[in-house]
Amino acid sequence: MQWLARILAAFFVLAAGAGSAQQQPARLALVVGNAAYTTLGWELVNPVNDAQLIAMRLRALGFQVTPLMNGSKAQMEVAMNAFGTRLRAAGPDAVGVFYYAGHGVEHDGANLLVPVDVTARSMDELRYQAPPMQFLLRDMASAGNAVNIIILDACRNLPLPAGARNGPAGGLADMEDVPTNALIAYATRPGLTAPDNPGETNSVFTRTLAQELEHNPGDTAVSLFSEVQARVFTATGGVQRPEFRMGLLRAPRWRFAASSPPSIALPPTIVVRPPVTSSEMSDALLNLDDARIADFLQRGWNPNSPLDAEGNTALHNLMMVCERYPTHDANRLVTVARILINAGADKSRQNRWRDTPLTIARSPRYCGSNHPVMALLQ
Repeated sequence: MQWLARILAAFFVLAAGAGSAQQQPARLALVVGNAAYTTLGWELVNPVNDAQLIAMRLRALGFQVTPLMNGSKAQMEVAMNAFGTRLRAAGPDAVGVFYYAGHGVEHDGANLLVPVDVTARSMDELRYQAPPMQFLLRDMASAGNAVNIIILDACRNLPLPAGARNGPAGGLADMEDVPTNALIAYATRPGLTAPDNPGETNSVFTRTLAQELEHNPGDTAVSLFSEVQARVFTATGGVQRPEFRMGLLRAPRWRFAASSPPSIALPPTIVVRPPVTSSEMSDALLNLDDARIADFLQRGWNPNSPLDAEGNTALHNLMMVCERYPTHDANRLVTVARILINAGADKSRQNRWRDTPLTIARSPRYCGSNHPVMALLQ
């Protein structure tokens, strides 16, 4: 049947258009939280809670999150290397986010992210036991994608013996040469430390960041981290001031909120319904269903088409309603007659017995000469 073929053709055209919609760019995240340090006195309360909270927020924003909780040096190195590899393979539109909570310290200009199995008793020993952040930053910078976000809540005080530090007791170095596809956020100013906030379940920085990711992900990353900076500064009475280094020169207005899927130009929707049958039109006429009759006419029903073997058209059959339903609503019958006539129904058309709609309507057996429809037919 031709009408069914048209429906199927329209369906396949629409399906082909929908199938051509581009997929969203990959959104990848590596989230690390180190708290259960094996060396006595190094334990922290919140980093795992912090990492889990950020992982939850990122997942809600469409990120594929790889979590690593209480990672050893080997586990951290494997995870960071795999993350860089995945990011490179994801293409130029991919977004990468790296979040770290735990001990972190600067040594000779390198920012060391401290694993839980560290046994160092001096900074010189620590540099061989903690992965440098710069290695991952280099991998992310060289991935070729436009956006990478590095978030470091790693400024807790490092409990090395005082005589073994050869430098600051904690804090991270300022990575001033920020790649053009990266933004680096610090929980506090480089070179300073921030408390673990053991009286609560999350650090002040991460709690504030999570709130912003939940409520304002549509803000640009610069605006979002500026708000985090101001709120943490106020909440800590000016003791802790987060900072960030902006390098997103290829996507300066990037937002954590996923962009809408790219629009595609679909062909106009084609609604094809099967042709109206004689029985459908006859039923609508008997019930004086003006809405259905108008719909049938719009769908292509010819008002002068015969409905039966005797050659009666819709207008002939309408006059016979008077006999079938003597108590019919005369005004509705007039409305239907007007619809048919306006659509081109021929008032003078004869059936097999040479009767026109007028001669049928005039007969006392049907409508009679006093029926209001007579004014339309004469």
